[in-house]
This record gives sequence, structure tokens and C-alpha cells, in this order.
Amino acid sequence: MKKNISYIFTLFFFLATFCKAQTYTHPIVGINNENVGACLVNTCGGTYYDNGGVGGNCTTSNIAGNYSNNINGVYRVFCPNAAGQCLRATFTQFCIEGGAGCPFEYFEVRNGSTQNSPALFLGCGTGAIGPFTGTANGCLSFRFWSDGTVNRAGWAANFSCVACAGAPTGTTNADCNFLTPVCTSLAINSNAVGPGIISDGCTPGSCPAGGENYSNWYQVTFATSGTFQFQITPTNPADDYDFAVYGPNVTCASLGLPVRCNDCYVGGPTGLSAAGTGPTAMATTGCNNFCTVMNVVAGQTYFIVVDSWSPPTNGYTLNWGGTASLNCAILPVELVSFKSSYNGEQKSVDLNWSTASEKNSDYFAVERSVDGIVFEEITKVKAARNSTKLQDYKYTDKNPFPGEINYYRLRQVDLTGEFKYSNIEAVAINDPAGHFNIYPNPTNENAEILFHTAYESDYHINIYDYTAKLVLSHHFRSVQGKNIIPLDLNGFNKGVYFVTLQGNGDQLKTSFIRE
Repeated sequence: MKKNISYIFTLFFFLATFCKAQTYTHPIVGINNENVGACLVNTCGGTYYDNGGVGGNCTTSNIAGNYSNNINGVYRVFCPNAAGQCLRATFTQFCIEGGAGCPFEYFEVRNGSTQNSPALFLGCGTGAIGPFTGTANGCLSFRFWSDGTVNRAGWAANFSCVACAGAPTGTTNADCNFLTPVCTSLAINSNAVGPGIISDGCTPGSCPAGGENYSNWYQVTFATSGTFQFQITPTNPADDYDFAVYGPNVTCASLGLPVRCNDCYVGGPTGLSAAGTGPTAMATTGCNNFCTVMNVVAGQTYFIVVDSWSPPTNGYTLNWGGTASLNCAILPVELVSFKSSYNGEQKSVDLNWSTASEKNSDYFAVERSVDGIVFEEITKVKAARNSTKLQDYKYTDKNPFPGEINYYRLRQVDLTGEFKYSNIEAVAINDPAGHFNIYPNPTNENAEILFHTAYESDYHINIYDYTAKLVLSHHFRSVQGKNIIPLDLNGFNKGVYFVTLQGNGDQLKTSFIRE
């Protein structure tokens, strides 16, 4: 009994420690002299509090758990992390110092991903508010002011997600994973409705502050070396567009710090040009809307995020310039061979492949299928990155599907995330031994004999009782893959029975119990 109690306590502690719901608190100061106080969060769960966290008191000031004084309009943004879903905030506590016109404290809930998105709630006081759903682009923004004297318990809101018409699709270049490759220097006309379902490109102390608002991601690869510049021209001159450039040769999962970044809070054109005064421009009064031109090298790839801070978004034109020419990335891996073979002794599949040359290659994903159509990744093998000589690779699949034709292919991935597939290799595994059994076992009146084979063939099943007396003999022709033979045990006495399977050079044995 002690052991069971100890186990239950350990399980309870594990669940309490590792399954605890995520909590978020409101920031009290902005990033880089802006009003946004934290990086965008994509979530469909957790609880959101004022900066005092859990607790507080709605009638007593300056106690633990109350929100802080002197918070000056700082806001933060939450968005869904699933396609087709919109974020919903359900308030379980709301207590903001009130008064006519809310002269002391002021709380906002806005339908979108910036502080100026359409208002869902503006005010103070106590009592129930909401729930609120981000129907514009799936996101909700929360902004708060407090004065320098009285404070109260603040708020608590539980996050969830619901299906709605304004939800992000998860398949647009609002997310870095679905960035748009730029193949020519032709101008691009575009717009954005939100930041997507993954928070990309938010680094404390860098820009854009708080990360994405209304974003589009692009990839540029250079065919020739030279200078690189671009200009973002808003359709509405008053719209405030920002940008960041990451690279060279980064991935969406590891962007690092931007090499160019502009976060000025004024409208009009922005980008890289000779008018730029530095690689970075933060949101300070009088900052330059342009950053300095880049010098790039042929073969380099960069990611660019264009981000609008002004809702509703009216779109923009993106023009390219400089002496370096653009071209879409072609995966620079020259695959010489890809072969597979079955090791009957080890019951495994050996995969071998070679490359004649590699440039900026990241890894090979080994993928397997049982139908040659739907593949799953079973491992990654690190690539040589850059090589001009023959490179040999190998991998052993120790758990192929027995009695099936296993199909294999390579997905060759470079440092930018670009990829292409190899030819498909097929391996027939005629090894039913690993999957020859009786189910259920023990059994009563009915059971099934299960086994695999890679070929159609004639098989014979014999069943013997514990005295070695033959009680059943059955001849059949197998099908390729899984074979299921129904077994009617009516008339069988209780006890242990032995089964043999013979055919196609196989002689397999198993047993079962009739209850």
C-alpha cells in the first residue's frame, strides 16, 4: 500500500509541476521607448494577469497582488497558435480603480494585433466584462494606464481558442515558415492581415519591438555579388511600416539578430538606401526611416519581414535595387547515388548515399513509407555543409515494417530551409517471424492468426494439442502484407495448443491458451 501511495504522490507532483497552465503578466514599461511591453505570444491556453499576478484586493491599495502605479499605456498582444482559431479571453476577475470617465486607471481590450486596433472594451470599475474574441485576425491586444496613488486587484483572464471567420490560415507568408521566395527584381504589391500562428523575429533590445503586427516574410537569394537595397512604399502615406533583415543563410527556427532593422514610428517610405544613417533605427523621435545599403555575396540568402503597425492595413509596394541580382535558391547538393538493401541476419535496412559536392547543405531527412505515397521522417543525418569532394553517408533502419515493401527517400535540406527529394528506393522484407502470433491470447471461442509476408504464396497451418495430436490443418494462399486468418475454437478443449506455419521457405511456430 505504501508503494501505491508513494506512486500516486509522485504522479500528482509530476502533474502539478509539469502540467501547470502557463501564466502571463502585463508589462509595466515599454520596449525601446515604445508602448509595446513584451514580445507577441501565440497561445490557445493559459491565464493572463495584471503585473501583480494572482491575488490583490479590490478595496485596499498598495498591497501584494495589486497592479503597480505609474503604468503609462503599455500594451501586449496575444494571438492563436492554431490555424482556423481565434483567441478568446474570459475574465474571472476585473477590478480597476474607477470614477466618472475613468480619470485614474484605464483598461483597453482591442480586436487585433496593435494598440490601435478596433476597441472591444475601454474603461475601468469592477464586475464582469467580456468574454472577448479576436475576430479581426485572431488576436487580442490589452493596454493599461495607472496613476501614481491608488491601485487595485486588477484582472485575471483565461485564454482559449474558438473557430471564427477572421482566424489565421497558418499557410500564408505571415509566418516565416511560409515565406515567399523573391525570384526577380520586379516590384511586389502586398498586404497583411495579421502575424500568423507562430511568433517569429522578436529579440529583446532589437526591433521591430514586440515582434510582428501585420507581417509578410520574404526570402532573397543573390545570383551575383554587389549592393542590395529596397524600398517599402505604403499605399496610404500615413501608414507606419517597419522591417527587419536576417541572415545570411539562417533558418526560421534560428533567425538570430537582424542585420538591418527599422522601427521608426512615422509613416511614409522605409527600407535600405543611400539615405540611411546606420544598420538599425529604433523608435525614437526624429529617427531615420532608412537603414544603410547592404553589401552581399553571390549565393547568400536573407529573410526579410515587412511589418505594418497601422490598422487597418492598406498595403504597400516593395521595390528592389542595388547592383546584386536576385534569383530563387536552387538546392546546391549533387547527389551521386542512393541505395538500399535488406540485412536478413539483423532484420534491418541499410541505406547508403553519396554526394559529389555540397554548398550550404544542412541535413538529410530520411523518410519511410509503406505505400510509396505517404512518407514519415525517421531520422536526420547532418550534411557536410560545404564540400567539393565525394561524401559518403549511411543509416541503418533497425525497425522496418516486417512483411511489407518499405519505401525510402531523402529530403535534402539546405541552410535556408529549401529542400528537394531524392529518388525512391523500395525494399521487400519477407520476414513474417516478428509478426506471427495469435490474438487474443489467452482466448476462448474465437481468435485470429496474424502474420506478414512480402509475397503471395501458398501456406499451411497446423494446430496441435499438448499431446502433439493434430486438431486442425488449414491450407491457404497468402496476400502481400498483413494476413489475418480467423480461428473458430468451438469444440476445442481448454488447454495449451501449438501452431506451425509453413510456406515460401518459412517454418514458424507459436502457441496459445484456450480458456
